[in-house]
Amino acid sequence: MVQESYSFFWDEARVHERLDQKLTKAYHTVQEAVKEKGVHPRLAAMVVGVARVAEACKLRGWVWRGDGGRGGTASASPSVADGDQTTP
Repeated sequence: MVQESYSFFWDEARVHERLDQKLTKAYHTVQEAVKEKGVHPRLAAMVVGVARVAEACKLRGWVWRGDGGRGGTASASPSVADGDQTTP
């Protein structure tokens, strides 16, 4: 809402220019995934999208490793992963 709050508006040409940049970058990212993974473009787009969401969750601290950071598989809760059988 910055545009409205500060009376800062883009003209139509600027909007189309930015849209073109974003779509071109997205296309190239998906094409790179197609080549790297050897999959259909639809699946490559899904891979790119899921990777972005996973990275955002990790950066926000929403991802918890149930193994206490030791590697291996995650378990249902931190107390179980650490061998603590007491109730919280």
